[in-house]
Amino acid sequence: MILKFKITVVKRFGPEDVFGQPFYLPSGKKVVKCDVKEGDTFISIDGNIPEGFCTSAWAVIYPTVKMFRFGGNYPAFEPGVAYTTCPDGIRPVSFKIEMIKD
Repeated sequence: MILKFKITVVKRFGPEDVFGQPFYLPSGKKVVKCDVKEGDTFISIDGNIPEGFCTSAWAVIYPTVKMFRFGGNYPAFEPGVAYTTCPDGIRPVSFKIEMIKD
């Protein structure tokens, strides 16, 4: 049985949201919000990283996908649903993960 997971961008934050002020790289370039947009969706098939998906965000999302694949759930959410945030401390993105039942 092929398992699919829908990953939805719920909210993205910029340095101003996190620190209350802009953040600049040592090169002087201003750090802006992540390129994904709120509402963007990605599909993981059989626990594989979706094409074009951020590897840093996937590193945090994958354990939840793996847990769902083996029948686990978070007691705080409805079965097959979870929320998590990527590890970028300057411009984090929050995601909703949903197991798709075909």
